[in-house]
Amino acid sequence: EGSWWPEFVTLDDLDRGEPRLSRPPRLSWCYGAPGIARAQQLAGRALGDTTRQRSTETAFAASITDPAQLGSLVDRGLCHGTAGLLAAARRIAADA
Repeated sequence: EGSWWPEFVTLDDLDRGEPRLSRPPRLSWCYGAPGIARAQQLAGRALGDTTRQRSTETAFAASITDPAQLGSLVDRGLCHGTAGLLAAARRIAADA
């Protein structure tokens, strides 16, 4: 449910018009919804695009309340764990 972004897009994905993934990848700051939402939030702020900023903040909130995505956290580490999620959440919240 909600918005999410694939970790990468290949030329084949572009040709098909859809990513190879059918569901969100692991909840991580490096390539998952938290990190991409933060990058999009910063882009929205830099461009004065409040619609982009708010929609990515909403996507972030949806990702961290989705039991399936939360279940993908493998440890307390920075990259794929709760520490990275917390770091992204703190920055997103501070700029929201």
